[in-house]
Amino acid sequence: MGTSADQGARSNARLLMESSETNAELRVRQQEVVAELGQRALEESDLDLLMHDATVAVAETLDTDYCEVLELSPGGDELLLREGVGWGDQVVDEATVSTDRDSQAGYTLLTDEPVIVEDLRTEGRFAGAELLTSHDVVSGISVIVGSVDDPWGVLGTHTTERREFTEDDANFVRSVANVLASAIENERPNRKLRTIHERITNGILAVDEQWEFTHVNQQAEEILGHDADELLGRRLWEVFPALEDTEFEERYREAMVTQEPVSFESYYPPFDAWFEEHVYPSETGLSVYFRDVTERKQRESELEEIYGRISEAFLALDENWRFTHLNDRAHELINPDGRTLVGNNVWEEFPEAVGRKFKSKYEQAMYEQETVSFEEYYPEPLDRWFEVRAYPSETGLSVYFRDVTDRKEHEQDLERTRRRFEAIFEDPNILVGLLEPDGTVVDINRTAMEYVDADREAVTGEPFWETPWWGEGTDVQDEVREWVERAAAGEYVDFEANLTRPNGDWYTVDGVFRPVTNDDGDVVSIIVSDRDVTERKRREYELERSEQRYRTLVEHFPNGAVALVDGDLCYQTVGGDPKAVAGVTVEEVEGSPVEEVLPSKLADELVPYYEAALQGESGAFEIELDGRVYQFQVVPVRDDSGDIFGALGMSQDVTERIETQRKLEESEQRYRTLAEYFPNSIVTLFDHDLEYTLAAGRGFEMIPVEPEELEGRSVYDVWPEETANALEPAFRAALAGEERSVELAYAGREWVVHAVPITDERGEVFAGMTMAQDITERKERERRLEESERRYRTLVEHFPNGAVGLFDENLEYVVGGGEALEDLDIPKEDVIGASIHDRFPPALVEEIEQYSRAALDGESNTFEYHAHGRDTWAHTLPVRDDDGEIFAGMIMAQDITERKEAERELERALDLLEKTERIADVAGWEVDPDTGEPYWSDHLFEMLDVDYDEQPTLDQALDVYHTEEDRAIVENAVEEALETGESFDVVAEFPRPEGDVGKLRVQGEPEVRDGETVSLRGAVQDVTERVERERQLEELIERLEESNERLEQFAYAASHDLQEPLRMVSSYL
Repeated sequence: MGTSADQGARSNARLLMESSETNAELRVRQQEVVAELGQRALEESDLDLLMHDATVAVAETLDTDYCEVLELSPGGDELLLREGVGWGDQVVDEATVSTDRDSQAGYTLLTDEPVIVEDLRTEGRFAGAELLTSHDVVSGISVIVGSVDDPWGVLGTHTTERREFTEDDANFVRSVANVLASAIENERPNRKLRTIHERITNGILAVDEQWEFTHVNQQAEEILGHDADELLGRRLWEVFPALEDTEFEERYREAMVTQEPVSFESYYPPFDAWFEEHVYPSETGLSVYFRDVTERKQRESELEEIYGRISEAFLALDENWRFTHLNDRAHELINPDGRTLVGNNVWEEFPEAVGRKFKSKYEQAMYEQETVSFEEYYPEPLDRWFEVRAYPSETGLSVYFRDVTDRKEHEQDLERTRRRFEAIFEDPNILVGLLEPDGTVVDINRTAMEYVDADREAVTGEPFWETPWWGEGTDVQDEVREWVERAAAGEYVDFEANLTRPNGDWYTVDGVFRPVTNDDGDVVSIIVSDRDVTERKRREYELERSEQRYRTLVEHFPNGAVALVDGDLCYQTVGGDPKAVAGVTVEEVEGSPVEEVLPSKLADELVPYYEAALQGESGAFEIELDGRVYQFQVVPVRDDSGDIFGALGMSQDVTERIETQRKLEESEQRYRTLAEYFPNSIVTLFDHDLEYTLAAGRGFEMIPVEPEELEGRSVYDVWPEETANALEPAFRAALAGEERSVELAYAGREWVVHAVPITDERGEVFAGMTMAQDITERKERERRLEESERRYRTLVEHFPNGAVGLFDENLEYVVGGGEALEDLDIPKEDVIGASIHDRFPPALVEEIEQYSRAALDGESNTFEYHAHGRDTWAHTLPVRDDDGEIFAGMIMAQDITERKEAERELERALDLLEKTERIADVAGWEVDPDTGEPYWSDHLFEMLDVDYDEQPTLDQALDVYHTEEDRAIVENAVEEALETGESFDVVAEFPRPEGDVGKLRVQGEPEVRDGETVSLRGAVQDVTERVERERQLEELIERLEESNERLEQFAYAASHDLQEPLRMVSSYL
């Protein structure tokens, strides 16, 4: 109930929500609260506790200042604040709210929909109840508990600051109200049952088929005057012989034989008492419920005499809702047809009463044993209002009622008049004042008071022209005094005034002083009513500025034209540069029909859009005119009443934009293509709901999921829970603007997933991107690192035909080894710690130092040097750590004396080959990709010894080859080059001028632009002799290349496989 602990709990909840909850989380929290309260409603027996906890939950969840449960009173005229939070203990269970329609609570009882109030101070549907205004309530939500036909009360929640509640907030409050309504409905039968149990005075006895007593309760013992021990096992007729040959025996035996329940009332002489009995048969005997109703019988007899003397209508109902008596006045009011009502059920005879207060109020009186009073209307055929008082008794209800239809209709007329007056006087949009004829203020409405820094008492009784509305200037006050005097003389005085609020803001009012006269025509009062037309004045000012801006826009419309046409499709106003668009001037266009002044191509397209706009439909299209693309937009133009009086057409040159859009689409397509063919990886995009919007990459070939299965689905919908749990933190980090990586195993492979944010041009994150790479092999390499280190040690120590060393920034060796050291009998210990100045001849130190320092700067170099009569190949390179930082340099050296001798031999052979090629004939050719026709150089005609008068056709060019197979070789190579854009180099046989068959080398190089082959040029060379020479040199070249290849392979292995081991070794030193 509104304690400081509650307020503290709400404050903590508010801070928590402000720091962590998103809208989606809030909706989830609301659902959880409704579910929790629903479970409590099923389990909780303490209804008050459930209501209190519900108000706390609503206030915490919606971060509101107040929440309350209002219970409808038995009379239906007010609501009690039954439970609440934020109000304080002095308010809860004490404060009441009227159910009048002009209160928020009363208004809520009339609708099944939630009632949302954005600002109670300006609310037009109802006024703020004193309970709300005294607690500075501004915004809120209220919902009926129960239904409009059978309301229990109202659930409401409020804030002291203005807030726009959402539909989700309103539905949440309604859900909580439904939970409370269910709990209350479940409680009603329990309450009735407890009442019935508390009032049980029936005696109960049971007999078997032989009429022997088998059960007697305490009430039966008291009524019969026998203890149960005296009765159990004895026959009924034996203990009470006076029952024989009476209605008691007759009805008992009837129930035993027919096995149907019977009820009756009868007099038992031995006890001088009347009994009401209900007999229920079973296969084993009878159960008899009975009670002494002697006093009731006596009262009924006495009432028979009283009923006739009652001036009000009177009726009596028993506990089963059956009529037991109606006086004459009751028959006149509710039974004009003279039906037989006594003994009949009131709800069956008057079914329209069930859905109205009659039933609920009678039940309240009956079950809660309390007197009720109410007024209610009964529809046709009675069509009357009744004032009812119902008095409960042990035997039923005594109901006194009278016809108050005339009074209710008079009250309703008065209420309608009052509401109309209040609606006018308290119109939130009108400032209203009531003045005496001399200008003294009688009353001012609330709307007017909001414009001054004063209360109503301060202005009441003062001359109207001296009130704060008019300021302190005598000019304005004199004008107001004049207006009052003219109105007092019977004149309607219209006025407009510019005034100032207490905060300095100006405003404008437009109104009238209206005289009010009596039947004699004398002015008895003056009503001042005016409206705040500040916004209208501001709109008029803005309209003037808008028209000026419009004219400026029309006259300077950029990169196009703008035009206004009327209903006859004639141009009224034209601006911009219509000549650039349609080749016409403003003077030629204005006042002329569209179809007559525009080029036909444009008019045929544009006129239907103008016609559609005049019918209220907007449209747009693009059209190409004189090589430029123009975008047209046509919209209807409406007046203040919303009627269409013209159509506005705007055109702009969008040629560059179209081209930009085309390039953008190409860029997007390239991006998608890149993503789809991203090697050995998976690329995805995802939004703030962690749903994939794009998925591509060759990595999908390695997992049992297709890209289409990701797009449009959440990360938790696609991946196993373990995978999704590993990915989610990285995804959310990316959406928060951070880059995050995570390693995980999936589908038998190991992956590293990099998540990065994607921002717009303002730098705001609107999506995230992941790149997942298969690192299975990398992990395998890491696992093989130790083995690699062992291999490195072995390699360094046994570096073939050379040596390898790792040096630091001082050019001192920290690691060294190799077969060369063993061959030269140099201990490894003599190398480690020595400088390059110590290990190389003085003539070589400068060159070695240069390359070594370059390696420490990140540069790799390969060089050779000659010393001691031997040739040596050397390679220096940087050695980096895991962060890419250079921490050492490496030098590898191998004896290449034999290889150098082989290279010198090869150079002599190549020199011979070059001189031979210089005297070789080479001719040129070209093929047109569009026509397929060839072009030959003059030398090609001479080389092939053909004599054409003009350039050959394609067939002629192909006929020079020796066989169909040779022709096909060249023809296929040309066709493939034209199609793929790739060069070719083929050899085919041809008949030589000398009469033999030679070898012709044909080379082609296509030129490709924007993905299209635009030309194909090439060279032709008679390589008959060269082919023979190459065959002779082949064996020599193969031997040399084999030696070269072994050296290159070794250098590659050393530079890649040894860097990490060397770093590891250096870390040990």
